[in-house]
Amino acid sequence: MLRSKAAAASPLAEFTQGRFRAVLPDDTVDPARVVRVLLCSGEVCQDLVAAASG
Repeated sequence: MLRSKAAAASPLAEFTQGRFRAVLPDDTVDPARVVRVLLCSGEVCQDLVAAASG
């Protein structure tokens, strides 16, 4: 994961300021059309994001 460019894209301020967010919103979908929610993390999450973006 640390070698992933997508994982390293977060600015330093996200780690030092603000607060913990247990769930991150997905602004790429219409909430009214959501049928199923998949909870994942790490490499599986990165693979799904890459597949969805093309």
